[in-house]
Amino acid sequence: MQWDKTSLITGDIACDGRTDQAYVGHAKGKIYVGLYRAQTAKVQILEFRVGGGYQDAICREPGKLAAEALDYDMDSDVEGYQKSKVCKGLILSDDACDALHFFWNHTTHLLNWWRN
Repeated sequence: MQWDKTSLITGDIACDGRTDQAYVGHAKGKIYVGLYRAQTAKVQILEFRVGGGYQDAICREPGKLAAEALDYDMDSDVEGYQKSKVCKGLILSDDACDALHFFWNHTTHLLNWWRN
């Protein structure tokens, strides 16, 4: 796997008052979102496919990672989600299919994702 150093996103993603880091990684047919938590110095890596027809995938490369505000209420009840004016979420998009949205899950204490 190859991490894309230009994809660096910083902000309080783990909702603990610290500046965390997120990156995108690439491997054949896969894309990864990695979160480095400043408070614990631990990394969480989420793996997704590249190709249409899957919920846990982007449709095509390259996927773009960006910060996303979490100052909104969910339409549905997503376990562990908390609206925040301070914490940052992430969005992974490819301009071909619905984006993947990431948030800090306050129940599991891990990065979690949802898609429309």
